[in-house]
Amino acid sequence: MEKVIILLTLMILYGCTHSYPEFGWYTYYEKEPAYMKPYERFGKIYTPIKPEDAIAYRERGIASWYGADFHGLPTSTGEIYDMYDYTAAHKTLPLGLYVKVRNLKNGKTSIVRLNDRGPFVEGRIIDLSYAAAKELDFVDEGITPVEIEALGFPIYDGQKMTFQKPTSYSIETYRVQIASFRIKENAIKLATDFQKKSIDAKITEFRKKDELFYRVQVGKFKSIEDAEKFKDKMKKEGFTQSFVVGD
Repeated sequence: MEKVIILLTLMILYGCTHSYPEFGWYTYYEKEPAYMKPYERFGKIYTPIKPEDAIAYRERGIASWYGADFHGLPTSTGEIYDMYDYTAAHKTLPLGLYVKVRNLKNGKTSIVRLNDRGPFVEGRIIDLSYAAAKELDFVDEGITPVEIEALGFPIYDGQKMTFQKPTSYSIETYRVQIASFRIKENAIKLATDFQKKSIDAKITEFRKKDELFYRVQVGKFKSIEDAEKFKDKMKKEGFTQSFVVGD
């Protein structure tokens, strides 16, 4: 109950200083914040994933946590880091997004809000607050294998903030989204190229305000592990913004 109250309070405070036009079950910023632009760390360029492309995002890898050394310091959003709040850092997912993190060792889960960039340690995919690490029961170990799943953004209607998420988490198959186009013919050409190689490919439509986007999703996998391997293969072939989605 205490966690729910804290989350709702933060969502209300966050909504007072940000505008969130609604798009389906999540929201999108009217003006792109600075922290959504490409950035460089240790000689590597990272390009944040657009909010409209974060739907059904899933990823597996190693989680770590950060605590007292960063407590009270500003995060990438400008918000002050509180190790006792349920927040996290991710290198490319849009900040403000809520994600569910599941500890693959014990099955415990925690819902966190992304407000920082990192971790910039090879092999790690998310850096959790002390509170989240404690809830997942890996404070002493320091790191643990996890699965992260995008839930959505808070929705502000001018009076109150609510948090919506997909109605179902039952995913039978996974695909890898490799590109998103404004021109349908470009999406068709790319999807056809994969189909010629006997690789399953489909195009899904997404509307943002008055613009229609065509997303190319390839492969069809029964396990997220197989999808992750294919995602890595696609990145090596030049589709650097590839990520796993639920079908």
